[in-house]
Amino acid sequence: MKFLTTEKSLLDLILTKEPDLTYNVQDLGNFGTSDHKLICCNLDMCITVQKTSKTWYDYKNIDLDGTKSELGSIDWIEFSKGSVEECWSKFKNLLKDLQQKFVPVVKYKENKAPSLNYKAVKSVKRKHRIYGNIRIVITQPVN
Repeated sequence: MKFLTTEKSLLDLILTKEPDLTYNVQDLGNFGTSDHKLICCNLDMCITVQKTSKTWYDYKNIDLDGTKSELGSIDWIEFSKGSVEECWSKFKNLLKDLQQKFVPVVKYKENKAPSLNYKAVKSVKRKHRIYGNIRIVITQPVN
């Protein structure tokens, strides 16, 4: 459906890859005292939200006292006996054990719509910021 969105021209467009996604496009009349008209349309779309959760070790909240105590209780001379590969394997396992014992795990859950990229999210936030400042005042005539 085409109609003028100002008094003289067609300025507003709905850009889509699939023309059948938009329907019921309507002219809602002028925007206040402006010559621009408001348009409204329905979008026929389905968005699947992927729920992802990430976990990582929070090293800024490590239990340093427990880690120091554990490392201080090790007989390093006895620990370092053996070949280089054996010592490295023991040391690596020790670090993994210390990590599991004394470093808290943080879990972050995120609901993300896969169709929105960085630029789209930025544009939506900008639109909310701009239109959040608009106040519509309806006055009634005094009798």
